[in-house]
Amino acid sequence: MYTLMEESEMFMFFYAQDNAETCAEPGATKTGLSELPLDVIEKLLNHISCRGDWARLRCANKFWKAKVDGAKRPMQLPSLILPSTTKPTYYSTDGQAVHRLRLPDSVRRAKRITGAHEGDWILLADDTKTPVNKIEADEKEAILHRNQIYNLSTGRVIPLPQQMSSHGGRVDVEVRVGAIAGCLGSPNGFVVVAIVRPLDSPFERAAYCNQSMELWDDCEYIGGHRMEDAMGNYVPLDDELLDVVHRDGSFYLLTNDEEVVKLVFDRNQIVQPVSGLGVMLRDDLPANRFLVEQGQQIWRYLVPVQTGLLMVIRYIVGRRTERIRVFKLEDKDDQLRWIEQDDLPGHKVFIGHGCSRCYEVGDEVLSIYFYDDREELRMPQYYFRDDSGIATSLEIFPWPVIMGKSQIESVFMGESQIESVFMGDSQIESVSECSPPAWWLHKCPRA
Repeated sequence: MYTLMEESEMFMFFYAQDNAETCAEPGATKTGLSELPLDVIEKLLNHISCRGDWARLRCANKFWKAKVDGAKRPMQLPSLILPSTTKPTYYSTDGQAVHRLRLPDSVRRAKRITGAHEGDWILLADDTKTPVNKIEADEKEAILHRNQIYNLSTGRVIPLPQQMSSHGGRVDVEVRVGAIAGCLGSPNGFVVVAIVRPLDSPFERAAYCNQSMELWDDCEYIGGHRMEDAMGNYVPLDDELLDVVHRDGSFYLLTNDEEVVKLVFDRNQIVQPVSGLGVMLRDDLPANRFLVEQGQQIWRYLVPVQTGLLMVIRYIVGRRTERIRVFKLEDKDDQLRWIEQDDLPGHKVFIGHGCSRCYEVGDEVLSIYFYDDREELRMPQYYFRDDSGIATSLEIFPWPVIMGKSQIESVFMGESQIESVFMGDSQIESVSECSPPAWWLHKCPRA
C-alpha cells in the first residue's frame, strides 16, 4: 500500500546496478555500486522517504542492506487521501503517484474523515441514517453517529461516543472537525477534542472525550469578550468554531473572528471553564467580511508549528482558490496579534481542517498544499475535487491534476456517469459522495 515504485521494478533496478560487473561488455570499465561516491549514494537515499520502499531497498541485496541500516530515512510528507465508496485511493506527495487504498466496506461507504494524527490514524464520523425506533420507523429518521479512530496501516478501530451529555441527559451529535493527542496504544492514553453540532441545536460546540468516556463532554467555551478592533471601534463577534489542532500538550481552536481558544488538559481532563486568548482583531477583518457578503468564500485553517501557530486564509472566487495568505500568532506590545508572513522559506504547509501540518524541507520556497474540502450545496454530501493545488508566492497551480471544469458541469447536466481520470494503473474519481479529501499523516522515521 505504501510503495511508490512497483516492487519488481525496484528490486530489478538495484539488483542490476549491483551486478554491473557481470553485465558489462568486453573492454568496458567495470564499476560496481561499492565504487560509487558516497555522496551519490546519500543523495539517492535522501530521495526515498516512503517506508515501504525503504524496506524493499533493504531487502535488495547485502550492499543496500548495509547502507540502509546505517542511514536515517528522510521524513515522509503527508499523502492525500481521496475517499470513495467504490475505489478509494491516495496520492503520494513524495512519489507523485496515485495508489489504491484498501478500506473495509463499512469505512468506505459510511465514514467521513474529520481529522488525522501521526502514525496513520484518521478520525471518522458516521452519518448513516437509522430509524429512531420501530414505532417511528416509517415516519422519522435520525442520524446516529458511529464515530471512531481508524488506523490506515493496521486496520485497528477505536470507537468514540455517538452522543454528548446535555442538561442532565444525552443528545446525538455530528462531529465536524477533530484533533487527537496522546498515545493510542493504551486504554486511557488519548484525548480527542472536536467541533460537534448537537442535533437539537443549530450551533456547534467544542467537546472532548477519551477512550474511557461513554459521552462527549462540553468544553464550555466562554466567548464574546473581544469587543473592539485596533482603532477602538466596536466589531460584532463571530464565535463560530472553524478548526482545531493539538500542539505541545494543548488543544487550540480557531473561531470565525480569528480568536484562538486554548484547552489545557491534565490526565485526560480538560481544565474548565475555557476562554479565548484575546487575539487582537486584524485591521482588514471587516473587509474580509464584506467579501463574504459579496459572495466570496473565505476559509481559515489553524496550523501547529514548532514556534507557535499559523493561520492560513484561503480566498475562493466562484469555484477556484484565488489567493492564500499566511499569518503567525505573535506577541507584539503585550498583545497577541496575527502578523502576516510574506514568506516562510524552507517550509511546506499542508492545510486541511483537523489535519494541517507544517514541515521544514531545506531552502525551498514556501509551498502551501490544499485540497477541495467544500461540500456541493446543489448536491448535498457530494465533494468535488476541482480546486486542489499548491500555492507559492508567485502562483497557484493545480495539484494533483484530477479533472477540469467541463467534467463538473457534466454532472449537473444530468449525465449519469461521473467522469474520472486515470493516473498510471489507478483511477481517481472526480467526486466523492462520502467525504472530502484529508491528509494521511505517516509515522515519523526512526531516529
